[in-house]
Amino acid sequence: MDSLQMKQFSVLLWKNFLLKSRNVVGLVVEIILIFLLFVWTLTVRRISKKTSISDVIFNPILLTLPKFLNENFDYELAYVPSESNAARNITEMVKKDLNFNFKVQGFPSEESFERYIKYENKDAHVLAAIVFDHKFKTSNERLPLQVKYSLRFGRIYDPENLFQPSKYQKEIEWNTSTLFPSVPSLGPRNFLENDGGNPG
Repeated sequence: MDSLQMKQFSVLLWKNFLLKSRNVVGLVVEIILIFLLFVWTLTVRRISKKTSISDVIFNPILLTLPKFLNENFDYELAYVPSESNAARNITEMVKKDLNFNFKVQGFPSEESFERYIKYENKDAHVLAAIVFDHKFKTSNERLPLQVKYSLRFGRIYDPENLFQPSKYQKEIEWNTSTLFPSVPSLGPRNFLENDGGNPG
């Protein structure tokens, strides 16, 4: 079988050689074009200007809430699921680290949290919700080492007009559905902003 394939391959090469030898001009043009393309690629690579971007080192930022939050409002930190002590403890630690008088509230499911925001309590100022993607069997069950979670951020409203988003909130959405920007930029993104810039 191998010898048959080798014979077929050699016959194919011979036929190809005969076709090319009948058209010597075309063969020479093809060889010259390949050589010119190779030379052009090397030349462009040699004369193109190389710009090296140094490492970006961000300055540390303080773990504090923005100053425009109105302390007269009762902001909430939510967590899902509500039956987990581990989820509640993590949310309480966030509240303690942020040093702000949040109301910590748990919800049994993400759907119930969305119902609370959309229909049951539209006036609630929920700053963020931590949603753990894990089925807890008991309330005292610990979180696994690898756990999936999502952060659900609420809108920040203008203290002077509760029906308008704050002017500090530049975008309507955080665009968390996309992992990368639709138009990638050259070099590091938002390297002039210590907080990483707009999350979208």
